Amino acid sequence: MSNKNNSKNNRREKVEFRALESNGKALLDRKIIETFLGTVHDGDEASIIAKRLLDNFGMRGILGQEIDDLRTVEGVTDSTVAITLCLREASKRPPKEELKKSHFSFKEK
Repeated sequence: MSNKNNSKNNRREKVEFRALESNGKALLDRKIIETFLGTVHDGDEASIIAKRLLDNFGMRGILGQEIDDLRTVEGVTDSTVAITLCLREASKRPPKEELKKSHFSFKEK
C-alpha cells in the first residue's frame, strides 16, 4: 500500500473514531462536510472544497444554497452539487417510521 493510501486511511480512521466516540458531536464542521465530500472527491480535494464552502456559506447555509451559487465556489463540481442535494433532501424527509405511524393513525380514526 502506498504512503498516500496509508495517509488517507489514517485520516478516515481518525474521523470515524471521533464520530463514533462522540456520536458525531466532536467533529468540526469542516470534517463533517469533508466526510461527505470524500465520497465524490479525494481527501485533500474534499478538505479544500469543504473549507471554501464553509467560508462562503457557513454550515447551515451550504444545504440552503441554490445550485448556481454552489458552483461559484472554486473546485465545486457536479458531483459536489449532487452530494449536497442528496444531503439536503435527506434532511427534509421524515423517517419512514414516522410516515408509517401517521399512516396507521389515519386508518384508525
